[in-house]
Amino acid sequence: MAVNPVPSFVKTPNWGATQITTGTGSSVAVTVYNGGVNGSKIPGFLATATTTAAFDCQWGISSGGTLFVHGTASIPAGAGSTSSLPSVNFFNSSNAVGLTIDSDGNPFLFLPSSAYRLQARMPATSSTWAAGTVVNLIVPSVGDF
Repeated sequence: MAVNPVPSFVKTPNWGATQITTGTGSSVAVTVYNGGVNGSKIPGFLATATTTAAFDCQWGISSGGTLFVHGTASIPAGAGSTSSLPSVNFFNSSNAVGLTIDSDGNPFLFLPSSAYRLQARMPATSSTWAAGTVVNLIVPSVGDF
């Protein structure tokens, strides 16, 4: 078996973010990050909210129009928007069972090419949301190859 002796390093540091409001993302997947042409490593994924109620958020990778759900996380009311409630880490051990672990022991998600996207959706319909509800979905550091 031939081995490629040339290592591949991140060529473009990047980040991604989107918002789900009462008008978007309720039961419809929204794109948080499009994979880079030669792939992307996503080492973190978090959510903040200005909600008055807790909501579940399903997240995963889509390809060819199909969302393959990796996990569902509960986003508490006001998560990351108040000093008493932290942002939600989608890649923690209870929300992301089975993610690949890097050499530093941290979980990450790999998008093989630009044909793949990190997406999320809120299963609850927007009619159950209070006016002004905003959920921010953020990948604070991405490495595009």
